[in-house]
Formats: sequence, C-alpha cells, structure tokens
Amino acid sequence: MLCEAAGVSVGSLYHHFTSKAGVAAAVYAEVLESYQQALIDVTESVTSAEAGIRGLVGAHHEWVARNAHGARFLMTSGNVAEISGSAERWRPANDALVDELARWAQPHMASGELRRLDPAVFAAVLFGPSYMHSAATLSRRMSPGDDTVDTVLAFAEAAWCALRASDSRSTADQ
Repeated sequence: MLCEAAGVSVGSLYHHFTSKAGVAAAVYAEVLESYQQALIDVTESVTSAEAGIRGLVGAHHEWVARNAHGARFLMTSGNVAEISGSAERWRPANDALVDELARWAQPHMASGELRRLDPAVFAAVLFGPSYMHSAATLSRRMSPGDDTVDTVLAFAEAAWCALRASDSRSTADQ
C-alpha cells in the first residue's frame, strides 16, 4: 500500500529505506520536527510570559487538531525508536526543544514572572495535561469535538497558573 501510494516500486522503497522500521522512523522524524517547529514559532513570536505560556498550549492543541494522524503516530509510536534502532536519534531533537523552551523562559524566570524550574520539569508542567488530553482524544476515549476553544483555554489557564511565579498575577486577575 505504501509503494502504491508513493508511486514507487518495492525495490525503490527498500533501496531508500532498509526496512519498514526505517520508513516509520523517517515519518516519525518528520512529524516530530513539524510539532516542535510549531512550538518554536511561538517562542520566537511572543515576549510576555503569559502570552508565551498560553500560546504554547494553544499551539500544541492547534497542531494536534490539524495533524491528528501525525499526532496519534507520535503519541502511540514510542517503540519506533527501539524498533528502528534509532532511540538516540530523537534525544537531540527533544533536548533541543526543551533547551529552546528554557531559553525563552529564562528571562521570565529571572524577572520573577515565572517559577524557577528545571527545564524538563517546566516542559512537563506546561504540556503534561494537554498531552494527556490529546492522547485520550486521539485514542478515541474522548470525542475530537471535546477539544473546544473553552477546553484549550482551560488548559492554557491551568498552565499559566502552575508556571507563573506565586506573586505574578494574570492580567485577567488584575
């Protein structure tokens, strides 16, 4: 089916990719890069801590909504790295994203707007609930229609409340 969809012969496919796992790894890398770029675009376009946190959560949900098949593949293909023997291939990309989030958050942490957290913890708090909701939606435990604007706003508010410094208040609170 893959060869037919790509319009190539089996020989051509296996000349470029040595196995089905190699094909899966290439798809995984492309989808991961797309997701990460959507998040990096936010860090490059916002300056306030609150707009950034809310924007990052929104970008996650928007990317998942636009790329449901790719998002499902990312969230359910944890074994792709092991199967393809390329587990170390993903670590630099994931580390680079965490580093980019840390680079963006650091001035906001230094100014007292955001909590001072380890970068990996910061990313987990920022995306954890949204990731779990997306995984539930994509695994069909929830209807895709459940990801309404109000739902995304609730996750963005939760992330902002969890990550803002205790003395930093939302503009909505002021």
